[in-house]
Amino acid sequence: MSRIYTLIQRAADATSIEPLARKSKREVVEQLQLWAALESMAARLAASSASDAAIAGLRRILEELRNSPSSENPDEYSALELRFHSTLVASSGSRSIEESTRWLLALRRAVSRATATHGDLAARACVEYLKLIEAIENRDAETAERVSREHTLGLAGHVELHWDFLRHRLMG
Repeated sequence: MSRIYTLIQRAADATSIEPLARKSKREVVEQLQLWAALESMAARLAASSASDAAIAGLRRILEELRNSPSSENPDEYSALELRFHSTLVASSGSRSIEESTRWLLALRRAVSRATATHGDLAARACVEYLKLIEAIENRDAETAERVSREHTLGLAGHVELHWDFLRHRLMG
């Protein structure tokens, strides 16, 4: 559990959306694609190695996400989402993936915060997270990897499609 706490603690300072304001659309999309590759491998590994306690932790965070409407408090919602993703990565048991994703956490949080109230992304994310958790519970590595990858690549596609809106929102 201390590795999960460390990841979350390091990301706690990444509460602003500034990481997006300093990047081009291409940089953000490419870094989300990198996140998709790393996290989907973490999901695959978690399907074979995550403990029952880690899976229960993912379920608890999902329940918190469902009870924390993104439109009411995007900051709280994005912090919970970051906790979900950090817990998923830690559940893989791969320190290399954890270390490789650490620098992407601020970007992941910023994207989550900027998109939390945009469309139905938050509701769709919860459905996708449930599918991911169920795949991990069922020890279905292929499905866990696919669901994780598709989730993040979908977010990258959303950012690419709506960059002007997000950029305007960032710049006020």
